[in-house]
Amino acid sequence: MSREVRGGLVTFFTMAYIIVLNPLIIGTVPDKDGNLITGMPIADAANVPTSIAMVAAATALIAGLMTILMGAYGRFPIAIADPEPDRWQLRTAAEATAEQLARMEASLKLNDH
Repeated sequence: MSREVRGGLVTFFTMAYIIVLNPLIIGTVPDKDGNLITGMPIADAANVPTSIAMVAAATALIAGLMTILMGAYGRFPIAIADPEPDRWQLRTAAEATAEQLARMEASLKLNDH
């Protein structure tokens, strides 16, 4: 089997894996308000499959588009997808900043004694 065929198969299975995994992670985790990434409440169990389908479609569309752009415009033949984005990090920037400030404050208090 030639090197190009092996590379193509590895790329295909990697992209297929991402298109299945992304929706299962991102499409099923609620934010702090109890809403899915689609904005629908997780309290209604019927919203979860819809959310998964929407995330799968977006992942496939963006991966395909970015791969075509990378090959046609960038002239660099690699596949691009967003395998594990930080979208499911449910903390806001303000919460993260508050946590960092609290740690810094605690550190300063320890250094004063």
